[in-house]
Amino acid sequence: MAPPGERTVSRATRFDTAVDLLEQPAESFAGERIEIEVANFTDGRVFSLVRQLRQRIGFRGEIHVIGDLLPDQIDHLARCGVDEVRLTNGLDPGDRPGLIRDSYLESWTDRSR
Repeated sequence: MAPPGERTVSRATRFDTAVDLLEQPAESFAGERIEIEVANFTDGRVFSLVRQLRQRIGFRGEIHVIGDLLPDQIDHLARCGVDEVRLTNGLDPGDRPGLIRDSYLESWTDRSR
């Protein structure tokens, strides 16, 4: 059984923003991808979680952020280390240099790195 705030999605582990990453077992980060669900665009914890994953935990796989986000937040998420952002609120991400729209998944991937 997965710890609170975590569930396995195929070869991905999914967290919400309420999770304390530093208290998670090491096997939580053994997958190829981590997905972080954001319930509300005002929840800034996602930026800290991504930084912790990259800098403190050393996660080298893909990080996807899914949820109610503003298009203006996409660039900052990419700078924090996010590989893909999927907007669930129907907002148009607009023109984002380095971000390519995958219309099938309705996601935007940073291909500039």
